[in-house]
Amino acid sequence: MGTDERLKQLEPWFTSPRFARPLLVFLSVFFYLGLGGWSLLDWDEINFAESAREMLATGDYGSVQINYRPFYEKPPLFMLVQAGMMKIFGVGEMAARLPNALLGTIYLLTLYEVGRRWYTQRMGWLWAVLFWATLLPHAYFKSGIIDPMFNYFILLSVFALFRAMHLGLQGTWKAGWWLAAGTASGLAVLTKGPVGFFLLALTALFWIVRNKSWSSFWWKGAGVFGIGLLVPVLSWVALEWWVQGPSQLLLFWSYMIDLFRTGVAGHEQPFYYHALVLMLGCLPAVPLALPLLFRWQKTDRTEDFSITLHQSMWALFWVVLVVFSMSTTKIIHYSSLAYVPLAYLGASFLARDLQKGSWPRWLSGIFTFQVLLWSVILGAIPWVMRFKASWIDQIKDVFVREAVRDALPWSGWESLWIVPLPFLAFWGWQKSKNHRPDLGVPVMGLGVALLVMGLTFSYLPRIASVTQTPAVNFYQSLAGEKVYAGTWGFKSYAPFFYLQIPFDPASGYSSMPTGDELLQVPLDRPVFLVTRVDRLPDTTTHALVRHRSQGGYVIYRRLR
Repeated sequence: MGTDERLKQLEPWFTSPRFARPLLVFLSVFFYLGLGGWSLLDWDEINFAESAREMLATGDYGSVQINYRPFYEKPPLFMLVQAGMMKIFGVGEMAARLPNALLGTIYLLTLYEVGRRWYTQRMGWLWAVLFWATLLPHAYFKSGIIDPMFNYFILLSVFALFRAMHLGLQGTWKAGWWLAAGTASGLAVLTKGPVGFFLLALTALFWIVRNKSWSSFWWKGAGVFGIGLLVPVLSWVALEWWVQGPSQLLLFWSYMIDLFRTGVAGHEQPFYYHALVLMLGCLPAVPLALPLLFRWQKTDRTEDFSITLHQSMWALFWVVLVVFSMSTTKIIHYSSLAYVPLAYLGASFLARDLQKGSWPRWLSGIFTFQVLLWSVILGAIPWVMRFKASWIDQIKDVFVREAVRDALPWSGWESLWIVPLPFLAFWGWQKSKNHRPDLGVPVMGLGVALLVMGLTFSYLPRIASVTQTPAVNFYQSLAGEKVYAGTWGFKSYAPFFYLQIPFDPASGYSSMPTGDELLQVPLDRPVFLVTRVDRLPDTTTHALVRHRSQGGYVIYRRLR
């Protein structure tokens, strides 16, 4: 009996498409719970949501704007999808985050289908469910940031391109795979910029050089790929050029280059930053993936696409990690494209381990460290915050001190959300070690899902009450009123979204004054400056009177 036949005999009934697909859709329900439970977070969530809101307000769905001024840092595709959700469900946090929750469902089904088609049903199930069970990706599908969509299009382009190249090595020409790869890459570019193509190109180049492979079909395929890539990208470029002229496009490309070459203020981190993020945040995928993470899979079975798929995931992980570790600007979600390859390698280890002996002991040690670290830190936060009166005066940063002092209270019992994590995690880990990963991984995932729910419903609203809720509440109290209100002394996108600034088609210009503009704008309506306690303006020079203060924020009204 062949290896594939033995593996198929080991497949549980629930890994078949008839059961696995609805089960994965059911598991994805966790992504949708509590999407509107806390305010959008500065900067990225509010930034994208405000761009989407302004698309609805202006009717201009091809250009990205913030405060009704051209915004050149991102292409429009993700915000266009958000605008569609807001058109259906209304402008708000839930609609802004809903696209990523929907993408979470699509991710799980896609990974299952890719694994099932080119490996086994069990591999597809393990890949999808391990991805769902991993902490950071599970949390990201409850956010309103751009990366889940960007990563999805890159992954589609990787799957299609490597399938096309693999067939080329077998002497088979399939133009559809090349066109699909190019189109998916073009959509990635329209989501976040040219890095959507460069990451794919670097991954393919690494694979070609490492395997010393080449096919004459690839020249023709590159042309078809280019058509798929350029049609969506050039369509947007032509539209943007027609509406805005070349200046915004030049600023966009310049920003993309500077983002990699020079650090964005506040986002410079050490070289090992992304490795540390993945190590600590990708529980439980990282310890499962480690045995395969430093080993390139060689084979003489060049006709087997599952080997090519394995190599593509391995190469993609290392390309993402190295490229973004070299980038001067380091933000936590930049390495999020590595989550799927990590889940693949972890699932591959589990699938192969079914035919082998016991696991290395050090895997359990790493897993135990991850679980205990998150359990202790997150379990301690509510109790530390409950007794903040005993230590708050020791905080030297005046903004943090006052923000924590006025934040929502903690009872300490919020930590009960964390209790299931260690029990379910270790139980599921043990099941997986006992050659039952099909059930063990979902059990671990349930612990992660409950943890993320606790963060969503209990932790994040209280954390937001420290960082931004007082200011957001003020903006919401003025929504729809004829006022000027904005930040002074710090940058925030919250005023634009939560003031719900209308668009004036008569003037074609509706932007809200910001910063020093608030000190110069005519007093044809009330003018409010939202400041921080550590960055206060000169009240006498500018005739400002304190309107209210809460937490770390002080709000002034201008008299003249």
